[in-house]
Amino acid sequence: GCRPLNHLSRRQGQKWIDRWAGRVINKDMKTRREPTTLRKELVREEILTKAADVFEKKGYAQTTILDVAQALDLSRSALYHYFKSKDEILEALVLEHTEHAAEEMELRLAGENGSPTKQLHELLSGSINGRMTRGARLRVLDQLAAEMPADIKQKFDHGRRRVLDLYVRLIQNGIDAGELRAGVPGDV
Repeated sequence: GCRPLNHLSRRQGQKWIDRWAGRVINKDMKTRREPTTLRKELVREEILTKAADVFEKKGYAQTTILDVAQALDLSRSALYHYFKSKDEILEALVLEHTEHAAEEMELRLAGENGSPTKQLHELLSGSINGRMTRGARLRVLDQLAAEMPADIKQKFDHGRRRVLDLYVRLIQNGIDAGELRAGVPGDV
């Protein structure tokens, strides 16, 4: 991974982040090239990962934006280039793992011509793989659901409902196609 930045001063750390994110500032400090999309996205992803770790350890209510910045060895102002608040960070995590996940699943199913059970298998495999590879970024949302601000909680619930509805639709399609049974025997 990345080399820790804790050996640098905050100013040096900001310069390192600026270089890493692709910002170029001329001598007059008048022109600035925005970070490339890929580089900015890499920094953003690292922020989301570290923030999820901090939220998981301290809880959402007890975490400050400074806690997240310190976990990344950044100043608060450097973090503010990407997210204006911890609510914005949480909202990005929620959207990534609920709304965007639902959209991705719906797109995948739209292009899939297989049987309902094959489609269900694909979605379940993707979901399990995501839970195993995304670590704290996914786990923390379930843990923090009760602490989420109301507007973010509403987005979280809506996204989860979309994903659940997709599974229900696939199971019903499997039942309708005769691939799945509606009742489960008592000895199973």
